[in-house]
Amino acid sequence: MYDPSSVTDINHSHCMSHIVRLPHEIFLSIFKHLDTFAHSHVGANDSCQDILRDLFQCAVVNRAFYAATMPLLWRSPNSAIPMPWYSSLETFTFLDCLESSSRPAHLVRHIRRLDFHSSDVMDRIVPFLSCMSLLEELRISSISTSGTIGLMGLVNTALRQEILPLCPRLKSISFNSFTFSPQTLVALSQECRHIEALVLDSCVGMSDADLESLFASYHSTLTTLTFRYEIWCYPFNRHVDLFQLQKLTHLSLTNFPGMGIDFFRYGRFPHLKDCHIRDKEAVRFSSDAAGILLTFLCAHPLLQRLTLSQCRVGNRALSGMTPAVIPRLHYLNLSGNGRRFSPQILRRLVRKCPELSTVCLHGCHLASQSFAEVSQKPVGTLSRDDIIKIRLSDLDLGATTDESDESDDLQAS
Repeated sequence: MYDPSSVTDINHSHCMSHIVRLPHEIFLSIFKHLDTFAHSHVGANDSCQDILRDLFQCAVVNRAFYAATMPLLWRSPNSAIPMPWYSSLETFTFLDCLESSSRPAHLVRHIRRLDFHSSDVMDRIVPFLSCMSLLEELRISSISTSGTIGLMGLVNTALRQEILPLCPRLKSISFNSFTFSPQTLVALSQECRHIEALVLDSCVGMSDADLESLFASYHSTLTTLTFRYEIWCYPFNRHVDLFQLQKLTHLSLTNFPGMGIDFFRYGRFPHLKDCHIRDKEAVRFSSDAAGILLTFLCAHPLLQRLTLSQCRVGNRALSGMTPAVIPRLHYLNLSGNGRRFSPQILRRLVRKCPELSTVCLHGCHLASQSFAEVSQKPVGTLSRDDIIKIRLSDLDLGATTDESDESDDLQAS
């Protein structure tokens, strides 16, 4: 009797026999598409989980699929899901798997990124670090030490003596809510000489001299520097010199101690593409300081993304942002500047700068009727579609009478 299912099984088996003959590089290229999507959507928890599940299923198909998916599944084993280590089931499964495996070196040799959120987990992973020859990125976030200074000292000691010496190929390191000892920063600069990306988020225990020494060590390698929401044990005595970091392409400073208008007056980074400044106290670009900002922008023609949040950007600064000043800028974030610039000036900026495709305006209190083309009310972000509508619109808000910033302080609330 004819059995159609047998034909299906034969066709499937025939198809698989051809698939397994493909070169390993082809499999790797195919699965990398899934992996790239997962890591670019780490905030989308459901999508990330689905893709990881697909990769796991691929790993059990045959030996060729297993060999191609294992480097991807183990590349970032404890950071693919955006959950803290101490509450993540995936983290403890990962550690239990290592500790019970007869071949842990075979598993960890693919790891390129690790996240440390707990001193206990740090202790458990240290024995396997020597086998992680491909490790490139280390993120140390909110180490839980029950608020005990002694335990924090032990964490610093573990970093200096057990972790950093085993990570000579690190390219990226991130610290969040971490208390440094001076010896740790010295060890970082001595043991990890190829750092390209450095993140210091709400860290304490560093002086201006410590930072400048660290930057001097990475003046020829560092391309990405991020300071966020710093809470310092004591104020800096002087401005921290960032100007020696001539390789920077991405710079993000949020409430950076010592930050002031001199940074924009003298700072020159020839390769800078992304610059994000958030500071409501030290940086003010209203009135005469607008010229300093425009000079800074002219000196960085490669800029593609710019954030000036809470920097008191006014009409004079926006009026000067012409295509000659920001030739490649496609993202502009002016959030938190209050009522410091007029809708007319902003509309003119959008129309005359053809590369501009996104403008963030949260906290700028712009009247909705001034942007009738925009669907989002109140006006928060001008998307590419919104900007196209504004450019095609014949809406006339009347002549702009206030191109100076004389009334900025009166308008700001």
